[in-house]
Amino acid sequence: NACTASGTAACATLSGVFAKLPPRIVHAQTINVAAGTYTDQVLLNDIDVNAAITITGPALANVTPATGSATGTLTTVSNTNPAVMTDSGQAWTTNNLLGQWLVMTSGTQNGQLRVIATNTATTVTLASPFNSAPATSDTYAIRSPAAVFNASTGVTLAVRATGNSGGASANGVTISITGLSFRQTGSDLAACRVATSNQTVSFINSSCITTTGTAQGALVFSEGVLTLSAASIVGSGIGLITSLNRPGSLNPNNSFVHGGSSGISTFPNSSLVLNGAQTWTVQTNSASGFEGVWK
Repeated sequence: NACTASGTAACATLSGVFAKLPPRIVHAQTINVAAGTYTDQVLLNDIDVNAAITITGPALANVTPATGSATGTLTTVSNTNPAVMTDSGQAWTTNNLLGQWLVMTSGTQNGQLRVIATNTATTVTLASPFNSAPATSDTYAIRSPAAVFNASTGVTLAVRATGNSGGASANGVTISITGLSFRQTGSDLAACRVATSNQTVSFINSSCITTTGTAQGALVFSEGVLTLSAASIVGSGIGLITSLNRPGSLNPNNSFVHGGSSGISTFPNSSLVLNGAQTWTVQTNSASGFEGVWK
């Protein structure tokens, strides 16, 4: 499309948006993504980022469960860690809701959300508790991003940014991604890859998912600062891979990382720092949730 205005003249792909960006970002950029399913490789590569880039999708949308309903009313609440919410009237398929979001739609926690780590026919176990417990009789919805990017060849999302060009400092600059889902359906490929010099890449209410293959991770993090805020990282093989050439920082609060064979795997000599107290869940289908050495 023309990429000149909103509506019918808007860019048809995020790649089209990125092609409009200058090679050096010195002013904040805001990109809004409409609901839909895109077959677009989102590649923000080799760009000098010295000001914030904000990429925002539409509000999360109700899912269509294999069985049961996407909406209901809580009948029992246990807001400890792990937090378990029960709706005795449901009939969900076990773990069909893994990696989706439970969004409260009434009560004191109205609008608050948490990622679902596991589910039974009538319960969901959350990756982290709510700040305050919902009440029985509060209503909820099971939701996921309404803007989905699919790729079967190559990585679906790649962020590789530099900084400090011309003496400007990129420390503290954030590239934030909110309400988007990136899916890799090919074999042994990553859904998301992140490598920056000084910037923070933040995934908020977003997901990176691989559905086939075992060698790569749903999210590969190799440099910079990575923030996960109520994010869902689900890999058919490995959830999160860290291959850091220099010390990197991870902030995974209220997020969920799942891998078929390993939740998190670190390359030799990687150095990853968890910043402060974090409440999150790392989960795997096998006995090994973590691989590598953590410091």
